[in-house]
Amino acid sequence: PVVSVSDALKGAMPGLQITGNSGRPGEEMSFNIRGVNSLDKNGKPLVLVDNVEMDINMLDPNDIESVTVLKDAASSSIYGSRAAFGVILITTKKGKAGKMQVNYNNSFRYSGPTSLPNQLDSYRFANYFNDAAINQGGSVIFDEETIDRIQKYMAGEITTTTIANGTNWHFHEKANDNVNWWKKHFQWAWSNEHNISLNGGTEKLQYYVSGSYLNQDGNLRYGNDNYKRYNATAKVNTQINKYVDFNINTKFVRFDLDNPVYLEEGGLLYHDIARMWPMMPFKDPNGYYMRNGKLNQLTDGGRAKTHNDNIYLQGQLVIHPLKGWNIYAEAGMRVINQNKQTNLNPIYEHDVNGNPLALAFSGSYSPGSSFARSAYHNSNFYTTSVYTDYTLQIKDHYFKALVGMNTEEYVYRELAAQRPDVISSLIPEISAATGEDKINSSKYNDWSTAG
Repeated sequence: PVVSVSDALKGAMPGLQITGNSGRPGEEMSFNIRGVNSLDKNGKPLVLVDNVEMDINMLDPNDIESVTVLKDAASSSIYGSRAAFGVILITTKKGKAGKMQVNYNNSFRYSGPTSLPNQLDSYRFANYFNDAAINQGGSVIFDEETIDRIQKYMAGEITTTTIANGTNWHFHEKANDNVNWWKKHFQWAWSNEHNISLNGGTEKLQYYVSGSYLNQDGNLRYGNDNYKRYNATAKVNTQINKYVDFNINTKFVRFDLDNPVYLEEGGLLYHDIARMWPMMPFKDPNGYYMRNGKLNQLTDGGRAKTHNDNIYLQGQLVIHPLKGWNIYAEAGMRVINQNKQTNLNPIYEHDVNGNPLALAFSGSYSPGSSFARSAYHNSNFYTTSVYTDYTLQIKDHYFKALVGMNTEEYVYRELAAQRPDVISSLIPEISAATGEDKINSSKYNDWSTAG
C-alpha cells in the first residue's frame, strides 16, 4: 500500500528519479528523467493522465491501469516543447463488459523513520567538542563544572536541565540536558485508506466508478500534521453504432492539509534538528519549553490549513468512416480551487521566575509578531484536440499517417490578503486583526496552439 503515485513509482522504472521524501503528509516530490542539464536543472517531465495534464499525486493509485515513461526525444516529440524533460503517461482503469464487479480494499499503516542518526550523548559530545576546539588552537567550550553537571544529570543525581543566566536560562554551552533530538521530534504514526470501485456493462457500454479516502497523520511528535484526500472517478465508454464511439471521463479530488505554520513560514526544523546539541534543554527547570527545539513554534506558533478542490472532465468522440481510418475530437477541462488559511501567533519563552518573554518566530519575524492570511487560488485549463489517422497494412508492410491540431488555454487567478497584529490567537482571522491590510492579486492567461 502506498499513499501516492510518487511512492508507487519509486524504483519501479530505470532512469526515473524521484526525490524529496521527508515523510511530511501531502509532500510534493520531484521527478527527473534525463538528469540534471544545462538548460534547466529543475526541469520537470510532462505528466498526462488520460491525455490531460494533472498533478500525479492527486490520483488514487488504485485507479491506475498502466504507466509509461517516454525518455528519448523521438518518442516524446509529439508533445512539443513541454516534453523537453520527458513525459509520464498514465492510463486509468475503465469498465469491462460483463456483470457488475464490486471491489473494496483498505489498508491501515503504521509508518515512521526507519533509520535516524544515532546522536551522541551529552557527555561524549562535550568531550569531542572540547577536543576539536583545542586541536584548532582554541579553548574548551564546556568547562569542568558543566561536564560535572552533565554527568550528574545523566546519572540521575540532579533533575535540573540548565542553570540561570542572570534573569534567563543558559541554553547551550552551560546547559546539561541529554536529549536525542531526532527521537524527540519524530514518531511513528497511523494512516488509513479505503477504496471502492464498480465496473461492468455490455458490449456497447462499459462503466467504471470508484471512490477513495485517505487519512494520513504526520511523523512530527509535536505540532500534529495531517493530510486527508478524497477521490471520485466516473468513466463511461459507449459504442453508439459501428461508426461512432463516445467516451467520457470525470474526476474529483479534494485534499485538506493541516500543519504547523513553522514548516512553511521560514522554519528550518529539519535543518535545525541536525545542528542541535544534546545538552540543549528540552524544557527549563520550571517546565517550560526552551527555545532550541522550536517546540513553541510547532505547538503555539499557528497553523497553515489548505483546502483544495480539483475537477477534471474529459470527452472524446471517435468516428470510423472507413476501415483503418479514425477521426478523433477531444475536449478536456481542469478546474482547481484552493483556499489557504495561515496564521502566526506570538510565541514566548520564560525567564527564571516563569514570566513570559516574547520570542522571535524565525529570522523573518520580530519577537511578538502575529498575522492572519487568507489566500485564494483559481486555475482553469481547457484543451481541445482534433486529429485523424489512417492505418494500412499490405502483407509485411505497415503504413500509418496522422495529422491534427491541439489547442490549450490556461487562466490563473490568485488573491491574497494579510493583516498583522491579531487580537487573539483563539480567533486567527483577518477581521480579528488590527494592523494594516496587505492585498496581492495576480492574473495570468496563456493560449497555445499546436498542429
